[in-house]
Amino acid sequence: GSLNIADSQFTGNSSIGGGNASIPDYSSYGGAVYANCPVIISGSVFSGNRATAGAGPCYGGGIYALQGLAVRHSVLSGNLGQTGDRSAYGGAINSAVAVNLRNVLLVTNTVVGVGAGVYVNNGAFSMSSCTVASNAGHGVYVNQAPSFSVTNSIFWANNDDLWGFPTNASGVMTNVFCCDIEDGDNNGVNGCISADPLFVDPGNGDYRPQTAFFRWSVAAN
Repeated sequence: GSLNIADSQFTGNSSIGGGNASIPDYSSYGGAVYANCPVIISGSVFSGNRATAGAGPCYGGGIYALQGLAVRHSVLSGNLGQTGDRSAYGGAINSAVAVNLRNVLLVTNTVVGVGAGVYVNNGAFSMSSCTVASNAGHGVYVNQAPSFSVTNSIFWANNDDLWGFPTNASGVMTNVFCCDIEDGDNNGVNGCISADPLFVDPGNGDYRPQTAFFRWSVAAN
């Protein structure tokens, strides 16, 4: 079977492991969701969740998925993965198999380790029409993946936007297309740019992009 989550909110949940320098074998998994089955999420919010441990690893401050994850039209913000020895994997999402994200906002997540937004381990990764911004750590960290597809997405104000993506001899991420990437990855190649998206009000969670010639009007929108 599979786990289907729709039109839901997960806020302030915790998975807390123990551990210390001499007893490191206490891990934590999925601050809000830990699933050993395929997970499908739509129209939902995951905010302020955390997976922490004194020592030893933790996996997914918001979501830990072992059998594949698909997320649509959802927000993951302010989630945390943290351990005392910096062995956290995924501030918002950790997936051990395939990950498919579409129209997802991943912002202000934090990891004391790798992958503040998303950590992908040995699974195919697909992302389209997403915004990954203001994360304290990597926007997307890929350990290993048999296939990649990233299109029409924004990566901005992360410590590092994309890590672990395969490149050709010219340093081009061959499966990243039509994205706005602050780091300059693929700038001018495959339809990618590196231009300030001029988010409307990121300090208050409004990450709608705008052009330099048009400002969103609160009254009109």
